Amino acid sequence: MFDRIDEGHVLEGPHKALRLVAPPGQLPFLHAIHHPRTILPGELSGLDESAELLRKNLRGLTRGLPPLPVLLHGHRGTGKTSLVLSLWNEWNQSPELPPLRLVQADITGIPFFAPLSDLLSLRPEFYLFLLDDLAFSPNDLDFRQFKAFLDGGAMASPENMALVVTTNIRNLLPESRSARGDALHPEEEADDVHAIRDRFGIVRSFDEPSQEGYLSIVLAKARAAGIVSGEDEGALSRLAAWQEISRDRVEEPSDPVLRLLLSALAFARGRGSRSGRTARQFIDLALRGLL
Repeated sequence: MFDRIDEGHVLEGPHKALRLVAPPGQLPFLHAIHHPRTILPGELSGLDESAELLRKNLRGLTRGLPPLPVLLHGHRGTGKTSLVLSLWNEWNQSPELPPLRLVQADITGIPFFAPLSDLLSLRPEFYLFLLDDLAFSPNDLDFRQFKAFLDGGAMASPENMALVVTTNIRNLLPESRSARGDALHPEEEADDVHAIRDRFGIVRSFDEPSQEGYLSIVLAKARAAGIVSGEDEGALSRLAAWQEISRDRVEEPSDPVLRLLLSALAFARGRGSRSGRTARQFIDLALRGLL
């Protein structure tokens, strides 16, 4: 079922990152990701605690302890998927650890999760299953399938697989039907809303950073890109002092770092998002002279 791919039998190939593709009306197949992202945990700001928790959970693979399923939810662009990919890259850069293959999927692959997991359970490799940007509509037929896949079906969790789900919403199933009061059994509808969330062993919330947190991310990425000197410290304090004395002025500061930070704030306001993704996009534009 999972062998239709240009390279032939993808599971026998050398690629460490795969994508589950399920075109409507066609058999699913695994596609090799030839150029996976190479981000590492040190490149992410403010996620150290979550990174350490997920790292310890993932290391259970090497001790015969199947990792607990993980749900990462929160604001868009706050580093949920980047954190997962960074830990996967970190693992595969550690010579003392066996290879860890990544399988990425979206909601269209849910009907095939169980057979694919069963297939991978027979393989010698370790797998990190990433279900990205998940959300169900109230009448989604895949909801109960996925709930059973998490916990409640006949198949046990494979000991060589870790599952991480990311979503931009707090509950994977909205409470709209129950909230309207038109459900025949509203208590069961309410239970459904939390049923999936309760089946994850680890749940982490990712909030949009404060203005200071956002600017710290901008500075870190600017230093990594060579836009700002690594020795240039105290920029946030200088910006706060300049804003205090220049409240009624319109001219820009002479300090190029402060001008960069003010541009980053304006960029975030224009995007309506103050996140790590916004900071990365700002630096990408700055590098190309496109601001």
